[in-house]
Amino acid sequence: MLEKSHKLADQFKHRSFPYYDQLTSIYAKDRAIGKNAQIATDIVEEIDATM
Repeated sequence: MLEKSHKLADQFKHRSFPYYDQLTSIYAKDRAIGKNAQIATDIVEEIDATM
């Protein structure tokens, strides 16, 4: 299957991406909403506390 991508993104295709897991936790679209939801700031503070 052919992949379509931005031409300038090719340089990053086979490189490691530091902090990928932390960034996906912050910017994921499957976060909860409502009373118990966390905002990005809460998630960042939680990640910082574990480091």
